[in-house]
Amino acid sequence: MRNRTLPPIADLVLIAVVAATVVALPALAGGSSGQGAPFGTAGRLAVAGGAVATVLVRRRRPAAALVAAATLMAFEPLTGGALTAVAYTAGLAWAGLRHRLLVLGVSVAAPLAVAVARSAVQPARTLAYDVLVVLVTGVVCGVLPGLAGALAAQRERLVRALEERDAFLATSPGGQGRDPVPGRGR
Repeated sequence: MRNRTLPPIADLVLIAVVAATVVALPALAGGSSGQGAPFGTAGRLAVAGGAVATVLVRRRRPAAALVAAATLMAFEPLTGGALTAVAYTAGLAWAGLRHRLLVLGVSVAAPLAVAVARSAVQPARTLAYDVLVVLVTGVVCGVLPGLAGALAAQRERLVRALEERDAFLATSPGGQGRDPVPGRGR
């Protein structure tokens, strides 16, 4: 049986880290992360609030949280921590290959589209730099955690199936005391 007090505590720590990363790091460095949130400090606070909101709703609405976190990451790469948590949770929640590909695609495509649109609106911005930052951050903070979540979920399903099989063999009439796999000793 899992400890039910750990997830709320872990969520609170995760939310605090995400908010502190987005708000405090640029203030300590005297600027933004390179791309920068729009509208200065107010924009950075709005992006931090959005990042915290995605972490809060990631279990109930993983698809919406994933799209929101990936889009926010295009505005401020420091929200990659929120994308990491959301992508991992989405990977855990979605078992099908189609859903897993959605995690991978959204983690890269949504911020890439925002970066291209922002560079069209702000011609002084360097499109190549924005695309590179978004691609690297999308892969590191979205794709890899999404795959890790999918692998963890797959492992959990396999362990559960093996436990059910073991319980069935232990209770079956001919299965007690007999090794179901020939040639393997207990």
